[in-house]
Amino acid sequence: MKESDASNGAIKLQSDIAHLKSLCGEDDFDLLADMIEGETDVDRFIGKMIEIIQVDEADCEGLKIYQRKLADRKKRLEERAKRLRTLLASVVTELPGRVYRHTLAHVRAFDVDPRIIVTDESAIPSAYWIPQDPKLNETEMRKHLLERQTQIELLAECRTEDEKRARRTDIDRDFPDIAGVSLGNGEVSVRIRGA
Repeated sequence: MKESDASNGAIKLQSDIAHLKSLCGEDDFDLLADMIEGETDVDRFIGKMIEIIQVDEADCEGLKIYQRKLADRKKRLEERAKRLRTLLASVVTELPGRVYRHTLAHVRAFDVDPRIIVTDESAIPSAYWIPQDPKLNETEMRKHLLERQTQIELLAECRTEDEKRARRTDIDRDFPDIAGVSLGNGEVSVRIRGA
């Protein structure tokens, strides 16, 4: 390897490390130290990045699975508590005054209004619906703005100014700009597959 290539590689590596510092944030020195400690060549640096990404993604997946298990457990506990309340209510309802005093708690049975059972949502009048805030369709906006941007970039192929103006009029009609929205800068991502 030539000395200039090594120098360029070192400069690029220093630039990558500076960029990495900006990604880690100012407060996560341990993460940054773990990522760059002793890494002086590109292959080892990239290997370390891949290792950290794979561990973080595996941890995220594990947390998602654990959250689902917790949600399932919470649901089972709520259902059990509901069934036990129903059973307790049926017992206390038969007692004088529908009341029972226990050392753990004072239990009183009371009547509750019947709950609603929806049989056909489409038949329910609009007066009984709660209005929802509108939600932006970012996918459609992105698709529209990307197509507009592509069409505008194709204006460079027009041979005359008249052709360019006519084409721009068509673009503004077919793909009008969307007020209050613009496209951000695209990002570069990586796909990591096992070796």
